[in-house]
Amino acid sequence: MRYVGWAANVWLAVVREGNTHATPQRRSRSARSSCNGHCSRFAEARYAVCCALRRLHNSLHQSLDHHDAYLSLIGLGNEETVPLLLERLRIDYGETEPIRPTPPLGVHLGFICTHVHLIEALRSITNTDQGMYYPRWKAWWDANHGLPRLQWILGGFKEGGLHVAQPPDETFGLELIETITDRREYYAINARRLLEIVPVKQRAAWIAKAAGSDQERLRLGALKILDLSDAVGQQKRR
Repeated sequence: MRYVGWAANVWLAVVREGNTHATPQRRSRSARSSCNGHCSRFAEARYAVCCALRRLHNSLHQSLDHHDAYLSLIGLGNEETVPLLLERLRIDYGETEPIRPTPPLGVHLGFICTHVHLIEALRSITNTDQGMYYPRWKAWWDANHGLPRLQWILGGFKEGGLHVAQPPDETFGLELIETITDRREYYAINARRLLEIVPVKQRAAWIAKAAGSDQERLRLGALKILDLSDAVGQQKRR
């Protein structure tokens, strides 16, 4: 999964430090010192994300090869990224959907990788798939730009048939663990994102239940979470 790269690790570090920061009000001096360390790392990670995102946003205003920027925005993009990506989609690939010939049976139409990565970034940020062209994405943005991003993500899962609850309950949590094995990369990414904001003990209980399930996709989802967590932990220790 391409998401497990620098951008993913920074994003997950922000979430993980943010979760760790939520500690009881009363603590010993050593605990307060530990919290201060967490706050410092959280601030540093958040600052790194903000700086990287600002550079990426600035680059989208320029006539450059945006291939690498789109890949980074899969992990780092936010609500402010969407209109910038839509403008690039309009400028670089047209305002209308082209009429393309129907390919022979067994043959799939291709797209250049930069176009694909732009769409992947949009899908990852919004948790929806509006195809490869500007008109449908523009229509979606016009209808949804006033909603918070969390609602976009939950809406995408609801459309996919998941039993959405906010905050996530066990049923939804186990479905998210299973969704991490989904072939749609943006769907798996956003399942991971929602699970990362669940309290640690609660998430651990769901992962343990999934790992012992008789359903293969649940077991695979639990293994992927553990593998990704280990990768992030190694990155943070460097």
